[in-house]
Amino acid sequence: MRIYTSIFFLLLCHLAHAQAVRVTNGNSSPKQTASVTGSVHLPSVLTLRLSSVANTQFNFDNWEAYKNGVVKSGIIHAKIKSTRPWVLTVSAPEESFVSTSGNSLPYSLLKVKPTNGATFVPLSVQPSTLLTSASSQISSEQDFDLKMDSPLGFKGGNYSATIVFSLTAQ
Repeated sequence: MRIYTSIFFLLLCHLAHAQAVRVTNGNSSPKQTASVTGSVHLPSVLTLRLSSVANTQFNFDNWEAYKNGVVKSGIIHAKIKSTRPWVLTVSAPEESFVSTSGNSLPYSLLKVKPTNGATFVPLSVQPSTLLTSASSQISSEQDFDLKMDSPLGFKGGNYSATIVFSLTAQ
């Protein structure tokens, strides 16, 4: 390895010397310049950090909740850092989520939207776009609201669900 490194260094010095140019100015003072060319590795860097409020439980304990669904405002907070423009999507890992007793609810009952957004996006296994960066700003923070539509007609129980957020460079 040492021999190859030395040969490479000597070759590099030889190339730099070979590119040297001798220039004289009006005073006949000689000047010599040389250049070396290198490269820069510049990967895209993306970071997504999520946090949620401790109480993410949806309670359907009255008729109003069954009629209108339940909304949890600002329940998820996202911190995004990126060196490039990006797209943030949301999806479900599968078609339905399951209760501790084995009953299932479709993920489409759960919906997500940016807190300052107008329309809730229902979850599905196909990713749906939530946010797109307007430029290559380095960092961005956003809160999200969750809504669960009425589970009327489904069996009761304690259900657990996973929501998948994905950050992709454009």
